[in-house]
Amino acid sequence: MMAEESAVRTGVAAFWGAEALAHVLSWPDENLVRFLGTRFSDRAGNAKRRAVEIGCGNGRNLFALERQGFETLGVDISEDAANNCRAILSAAGMKARVLTGAFQDVLSPAEPFDLIVWDSPFIDTEAGMADGFARARALLKPGGMLWVKFRHPESWFAGLGAPQGGGTYLLDARAGPYAGALYSFHDRAAGEAMLKASGFAISNAERVELWKQNETERHVWTVFWAEAG
Repeated sequence: MMAEESAVRTGVAAFWGAEALAHVLSWPDENLVRFLGTRFSDRAGNAKRRAVEIGCGNGRNLFALERQGFETLGVDISEDAANNCRAILSAAGMKARVLTGAFQDVLSPAEPFDLIVWDSPFIDTEAGMADGFARARALLKPGGMLWVKFRHPESWFAGLGAPQGGGTYLLDARAGPYAGALYSFHDRAAGEAMLKASGFAISNAERVELWKQNETERHVWTVFWAEAG
């Protein structure tokens, strides 16, 4: 592992580990729920399928995957987040397993998946994202699906930090609660190009927009449903 890549991973783990301990989210992403209902509605069939969430945090999306019938696995680079997730899942009587580490290190193409859920690939450099998508593609069975979200540059805190190249910023105090995080911002065209370059075919793209704090903070994402060729 290159020293630069290691430093990025260490910073990501520290920031999001603290976030996972501070904020426990109880409900899965509603956009993921809609995707599962559309593409994986057969719970009995899903019992023969494997799903993994990269960056599972507190495990809120793992609940949706397991309840939809999948053999479910979560991975988080933060040891604190992973341990907290295990405790939450155990208390709820869930069977999903959680691994600690970068997914590139702990998952193997020898045990491929039918579905990968990746809620936050954008907490990395653009080069790191591109490499991550290529590695995610290698973890999927032919025809397997990737559900993934990109942060859009129209989000209120985009660009509020030191530029790292390629739409990536190390956010500063102007970004409020995101200060200290590494974030990359890409519009739909850039996200689609990145996924296609990694061997994915896009079957659906959705724009998600949310105005928070009395409509003073605009949050925008692009969600892709992508299939491994």
